Amino acid sequence: MAKFTDYTEKTEPVDTDLALIYDTPAKVNKKFTFGNLWKWIAKKIVSEGISQLETTNKTIPGAINELNSSKFLTYSTDKTSQVILPVNGGGATVMIAYTLGQNGYDGGNTIMALIRYSYDGTKCSINYIYNYGNTVIENSISNNKNTITFKNENMNPLKYLLVKTFNIVL
Repeated sequence: MAKFTDYTEKTEPVDTDLALIYDTPAKVNKKFTFGNLWKWIAKKIVSEGISQLETTNKTIPGAINELNSSKFLTYSTDKTSQVILPVNGGGATVMIAYTLGQNGYDGGNTIMALIRYSYDGTKCSINYIYNYGNTVIENSISNNKNTITFKNENMNPLKYLLVKTFNIVL
């Protein structure tokens, strides 16, 4: 039998190629295919957590999904003056809203606000970051939902708003 360093190298193994492994509990050498090795690695990627990930979900697919879900969500008020947002308990939501008018963007009201939630998700505070048109935001939290009502400076309902949000997990 040749020394290990005397064997030729294969740079692109296929699923049916065999390799040798030492089975520690059984204390015996065994063979395995690269196809089975890949299945084992894929199972670990899906099910095992990696503590170094800076996401809530520590599995690779869960972390990717979590990062992808951080995109903007879009809501429209149409003929009403309200949108219902999910409560981000213990976190915050950045909200950007602007009036469309019935025929498209009219620019009469534009607002950017930070909505910060208590950890139990029962209370929130709203900080205006930008407010063109003196828009007033009122909110009501119930059943893990936050109903946001938009009004103009005369406290009349604003209709036909486009609202974009993204969550910040603290």
